[in-house]
Amino acid sequence: SERLLEVYIDNTLIKQYEMSIGLVPKGDKEIQGDYKTPVGIFYVAKKVPQSQFHKALLLNYPTQKHADQGLDKGIITSSQHSQISQAIKKCKIVPTTPLGSLIEIHGNDKPYSNDWTHGCIAVTDSAMDEIYDFAQEGCNNGDFSIEDDRRYATQVKIEASRHFLEERSDISRFFLEE
Repeated sequence: SERLLEVYIDNTLIKQYEMSIGLVPKGDKEIQGDYKTPVGIFYVAKKVPQSQFHKALLLNYPTQKHADQGLDKGIITSSQHSQISQAIKKCKIVPTTPLGSLIEIHGNDKPYSNDWTHGCIAVTDSAMDEIYDFAQEGCNNGDFSIEDDRRYATQVKIEASRHFLEERSDISRFFLEE
């Protein structure tokens, strides 16, 4: 089934890219090594200009919701839960725990293929170039929403405002073409 990463400006769909997700495409990520792609609203914790997969955007996984569930299930300690919460409050990189880490949107030198990642989202290198230039580190710079959607199983939406784009004339050419 086709999986789409979609870019929205002021709730208007601007662009779509085909993507691949984790080897286990159903359900939300719960633990390191489950090969699932997490579901939720994320910020870009770090932009990685040169990664193993061309370029990458490191997302803030686990989110507070994932941390709360992990604590309830005994997967992480209260100390790890506190470290995750502090990182999220400061819009920083979330520490590595048994919940997993290093969830990225990254490039892929192969043409679109079936789901193959360990939980990340992969798009073509050319798509990644556009998305990378568009994305900003930190909170309040546009949400990355990963949804479990019946139509796609997983759908990624990147939300930003037209005001944000107008301030970034270097990248608006990708997204504001008539």
